[in-house]
Amino acid sequence: MKIWILQLMLLAVTANAVTKKVPAPYPLIPGKERLAQIHALLAKNPKTGQPVQTLEELIPLLPAEYRENFTFIYNSRSPHGGLGEPGKNYVSYEYPRTVLFSKDARLVLAFTGNPNHPGYDELESIHYDEQERAFKLSNFVLPAAVKKDALLAARAAKNGELNPAECLRCHGQDPRPFTDSYPLWPGFYGSVRDTFPKKSPEYPFYKKFLKTQAKQGVYKHLTWIKGTSVPPYFEPKRYNPNKIEGTLNDF
Repeated sequence: MKIWILQLMLLAVTANAVTKKVPAPYPLIPGKERLAQIHALLAKNPKTGQPVQTLEELIPLLPAEYRENFTFIYNSRSPHGGLGEPGKNYVSYEYPRTVLFSKDARLVLAFTGNPNHPGYDELESIHYDEQERAFKLSNFVLPAAVKKDALLAARAAKNGELNPAECLRCHGQDPRPFTDSYPLWPGFYGSVRDTFPKKSPEYPFYKKFLKTQAKQGVYKHLTWIKGTSVPPYFEPKRYNPNKIEGTLNDF
């Protein structure tokens, strides 16, 4: 799914809460309910009856809409990107951070993809609380992460707690998603109008990613759309810098 659609829907989420007049072509599920569904899924894998242990176990269990709507971050300004600290950047061209979102963007999920770095087997979420008209953040440390690092047990004990301090550190006391203004989202693949213009420095890295890591680990469980050589982004051959984006049917 395209970056601009995610940004548009995040705006629509808040507009709906305030005006109640923004229509949607699908049922709207409150963010709190969507988060509760994730809680339940993590607590009990419907196939095993046991708590979900890893990200690789979780992703294929998520509702299809999350696996179909996603984008990637290869240069993050979050702690996952090291916040500028050398040696602490766990997001890269090869292992980008994945952002999944529901059709109505009332719940956004994110995780890193490199199993050899800290932060793997952790899930972060942000949902919109319609009653409070505010975004709420949560973090989930999966059992596999605790097995690798026992010090994470204390954080795991607070899984799902709203607006934990480590989240507010970057997102602020009145938290909200961090996005630049469309059509430019630096650090995201497809950062220029959801595609890779001619001579895009990202393009060769993304093509390599599609041929390698995209077929492995957590990435392989995503639903890769057809009709473009760079899913989930807009086909570069059809990109016209002099044309304003068309309707959703164009994508």
